[in-house]
Amino acid sequence: MKGDQIPFEARLVSVADAFDAMTSVRPYRPSLSVKHAMRELEEGKGVQFDGEIVQAFLRAFAEGTSLPIPTPQLQPLRLPTRAMEARRA
Repeated sequence: MKGDQIPFEARLVSVADAFDAMTSVRPYRPSLSVKHAMRELEEGKGVQFDGEIVQAFLRAFAEGTSLPIPTPQLQPLRLPTRAMEARRA
């Protein structure tokens, strides 16, 4: 499926889920800032994400201060020592 063949609810959730994933810390990478995540949504508009839904999301949260989450502080990725030693072997 593509475009309007994809149910509206799925297109909506994909934007919200992508934003949440980008702004969440993952074991393999630090989180992106809210501003950076919004830029990523903008760049994916009409390609990866529904353009109208992205526009509505960006309008709803035009000021990052109205978001329900703060911009997380960037932290370096720290792998367990054993994982690093295993890679060297």
